[in-house]
Amino acid sequence: MSGRARERILDGALRDAGVIPPPWYKRKVFLWGSPALACAAAVALVVGLRAPTDDMRVKGQGGRAVISVECGGVDAARCARTDKILFRVEGVPEAAYLAAYAQREGTTERVWFFPLADGTEPTVEAGDAPQVLRQGVNAGSLPAGRYDIQALLAVRPLSRSEVVAASGKGIIARRSARIEVSP
Repeated sequence: MSGRARERILDGALRDAGVIPPPWYKRKVFLWGSPALACAAAVALVVGLRAPTDDMRVKGQGGRAVISVECGGVDAARCARTDKILFRVEGVPEAAYLAAYAQREGTTERVWFFPLADGTEPTVEAGDAPQVLRQGVNAGSLPAGRYDIQALLAVRPLSRSEVVAASGKGIIARRSARIEVSP
């Protein structure tokens, strides 16, 4: 018997007797742990590659409609006196009405954009595509300062008191935005 054959037989006998541990790739931990580790990695990969969820949630019962309020100039959060405050909506499930007002920081006075004094409000067509409403607000109509703007989509025209209360089955979406009007 050659030296190699003799060593192989001796190693096999010692391994069977439990004196020498098997090589790493033949150990039970590796044989059972590898498939489990592969499955865990696959699950982590699938969970990690899912589309991210949108952190902005809409209040009300619509669930998907989104309202954006921004300045029409260079900076969306800072309006020059010549800019317009624009309202953009998307994901509107049914025809709706927009109501909005501004409240200057540090005061309780509201400046109403919609409904107008005669009670009319801009209408929004149903659709998933983004829509910028034609009815913007001239930033020059507001005194310089910081404002909290509240915008609301509803399935029917709302009175100003209903807009402030902002509750009811007919509300599709609500948005609060901060805008600064420059002097």
